[in-house]
This record gives sequence, structure tokens and C-alpha cells, in this order.
Amino acid sequence: MMIDDALSLMGDSFFADKNKVFEIGAGKGIFYRVLVKERKMWGCEGSGDREYDLNEINEEHRGDLEELVGSCRDKHKVMMGDFFDVIQEKEGRLM
Repeated sequence: MMIDDALSLMGDSFFADKNKVFEIGAGKGIFYRVLVKERKMWGCEGSGDREYDLNEINEEHRGDLEELVGSCRDKHKVMMGDFFDVIQEKEGRLM
């Protein structure tokens, strides 16, 4: 899996040391599922201000992503649309 490759290159603590993840092209949430649900490296309960944003352009994946995020919706967001439009809206500015 790609996440295993990333962890072997960067080390297990790489994601644990971050306060925010912005995942572009989240698809059906495989990366999120492994990182958050299976390996429990990025939870939402008791994790302070840690955020995880999933960006996906294909509307057909919305339901899968929203279900996956579930009770973590306060800190983990599903953002549908083209990355450049989403980031402009998130940052509150025009590029």
C-alpha cells in the first residue's frame, strides 16, 4: 500500500508530529482509513487542534467519505470540488 511506502520512507512518527493533514484526491478514503481507523495514528478524540481535511472532486465519493469521517466531523472535514476552488473558499481569499 502507498501508506506503507510513505511510513517506511518518512518513519512512523511523521504523521504523529503534524497538526494538520490536507489530502488532495481523497477518492474513497483509503489513505484516511488506514491512517486514522486502522493504525489509529490520527484520531479525532482528544487530539487537540489536529485537523484532517479530505478533498475530492468526484461527487460519487461524497457518501463514502462522509461515512468514513463519521463522528470526527468536528475536526475532520470532507471538502468536495476542485482543489483550487476549495482552497480559495477555505482560505477566504481569491487567488
